[in-house]
Amino acid sequence: MIDAKTIEAIKDRAEIKEVVEDYLTLQRRGVNYVGLCPFHDDKRPSFYVSPSKNFCHCFVCGNGGNPISFIMNIENVSYIEAIKILANKYHIEVEDKEMSAEDRQKHNERESLIHTNEWLNQHFIKNLHESDEGQQVGMTYFMQKRRFRQDIINKFQLGYALKERDHYTKEAATKGIKTEYLVKLGASIPHEGGPTTDRFASRAIFPIHSISGQVIAFGGRTLRADDPVKYQNSPESDVYQKRFALYGLYFAKKAIQKEKKCYISEGYCDVISMVQAGIENIVAPCGTALTSEQIRLLKRVIPSVGGEDSEEKHVTMMYDGDGAGVHAALKNGKLLLEQGLYVHVVILPPDDDPDTFAQNHSGEEVKQFLTENEQDYVLFFAKHFGPEIAKNPLAKASAIMETASTIAAIPDKIRRSVYIQECSRLLDANELALTEQVGELRQKKLLETYNKQQKGEDTDASAYGNTTTATEASNTSTTPANDQSGQQHIAGTPEDIPLEALIPTEFIQPGTQQRVTTTTNPIEMPVSPYEPYERSIVHYLLKNGNDILMQQEEDNGDKTKITVAQYILLMRMEIDNIDFQNPIYQRIKKDILEHMNDTNYLTQSHFLNNSDIEVSRVASELLMDPLYPDIDNELILKVPRIILDLQWQIVKDEISQKEKDMLTDQDQKSRVDKMKEYMMLKNIYREISDQRGNVM
Repeated sequence: MIDAKTIEAIKDRAEIKEVVEDYLTLQRRGVNYVGLCPFHDDKRPSFYVSPSKNFCHCFVCGNGGNPISFIMNIENVSYIEAIKILANKYHIEVEDKEMSAEDRQKHNERESLIHTNEWLNQHFIKNLHESDEGQQVGMTYFMQKRRFRQDIINKFQLGYALKERDHYTKEAATKGIKTEYLVKLGASIPHEGGPTTDRFASRAIFPIHSISGQVIAFGGRTLRADDPVKYQNSPESDVYQKRFALYGLYFAKKAIQKEKKCYISEGYCDVISMVQAGIENIVAPCGTALTSEQIRLLKRVIPSVGGEDSEEKHVTMMYDGDGAGVHAALKNGKLLLEQGLYVHVVILPPDDDPDTFAQNHSGEEVKQFLTENEQDYVLFFAKHFGPEIAKNPLAKASAIMETASTIAAIPDKIRRSVYIQECSRLLDANELALTEQVGELRQKKLLETYNKQQKGEDTDASAYGNTTTATEASNTSTTPANDQSGQQHIAGTPEDIPLEALIPTEFIQPGTQQRVTTTTNPIEMPVSPYEPYERSIVHYLLKNGNDILMQQEEDNGDKTKITVAQYILLMRMEIDNIDFQNPIYQRIKKDILEHMNDTNYLTQSHFLNNSDIEVSRVASELLMDPLYPDIDNELILKVPRIILDLQWQIVKDEISQKEKDMLTDQDQKSRVDKMKEYMMLKNIYREISDQRGNVM
């Protein structure tokens, strides 16, 4: 155990802003800071950090706390492990009192696994630098074949595993490291009736770090000509899940925040060689295809290019110039687009990969090439069909379909409109047809996801335009629990820390000890000009949410019944990225989305008796408002119309704001870009106006 004096020293030293910034980018907002919440798929910054209170809190999922509880949640570690992580960050010496082997295994197995990985890392480094074999084989590989400098070898903590088949397995035993931990980490392999052997024997070692710098796994590159397995990587364990890990992120995060963009490559050596060439804001997946979890992790680290409310986050894929590299770029770009990132791609010359290109060019040449050859991903996607269409005009239909599928992955409607216009020109396609195809694909994807959720199947939250699902919300929220004395505690914190002691005053309702259950920032918001439209939409959600609005015919001839709530929230608001300005309406919308699959969910009763007093009050006002009839037989006319009215007003205001921006912008290129956006908005405005006339 750690003595109380040391814990108090860590509490006094740990500053919440410094701790949180190790995991995500923060932007100043008044006296506080705000960023994308690391505990749920956050579309807009909802995670607030208060340096004066030394506290953080997400106003969507409710997660947060002081520096210790934040580390516990984000690293999924115990209280003691969180203390040690903070102690390491602030260079505070920690002494553990003696614990029995049984207690250590029971309470600190994860810590033991981390300790084992750290020992292995130091063992491999020592082999490389101090053994004859390490110098002759390992160092020759790194410095001559890979041409890594000594400072780069040290930075990435590269190492070498000796060729003796059970060398570090036996060595670990002499140092008190249990073989069972090596086996659980996959570093050692047991053999029935034989000795336990080293997984990484005769391999150059690339340690994999968590975002906080802990060694969680290894990649081993064989240095034997007769070994058919080129790379041998750590299998998944209690401390390593490869879909959540990005190689080099720990070393790259400061450069990413400085440059406001991130490069993604494929391999360990790609990352290291590019860093050696001066491109430090680069990462790579860990022996797997790029995953949505890795992208969400990266998205939290990359800062926005614009102001504090901007969502413009840039990422550039850097791939080999061969067919496999182009294929990887085409595949991964769509995943990045789905998360709302601004995606570019750089394809290297045919005979190069990022590793060899960086080796054969100076740092300035590398930077110049990346700058001059970076392409917008969506336009790159559309352009790559050019040669195929030229040879076979019939291939145009397929090219249009695939391009539409890529554009449909973009959450932002304005960006979709711009790409539709540009890609129509590149493919010589009808712009209206491409627009309709994109809309159909987005609607189809949304309904597919909804149907999967009804069946209890796994879905990707990005299909909802980055909306957090009910399952995700339940997994990430920290609901206070009561002990026998009635005192509330936050899950995962020591029992002697009451909830109210962790919550700063600005997050507590006046006169109570209750957390504020709001999804907006704490600054008082003015009345929105969209209030009349939003009020009508919420009325239909509350009163008619469960009523059948229409039927939609599927490809197989089956008909799917669409409720009012499904139509408003899934088929219209989520597809077009419309959100309520009124924070109470936002809470109602979020609640309905989370209960969309619950057949026993009675909308009116649920909200009239809601534990959130403000929500209950608004529900009562809307359901008893004499403006709306008790029985409405014209839902199929009124519901689509009120959505169009809200869209019409939003676009009208966006056009007005764009006109003001163009008048005040002194930069010629910027004004041209704004003019293009302005023209797209005008087109959207005309389309909505026409639809409003049709719906009447």
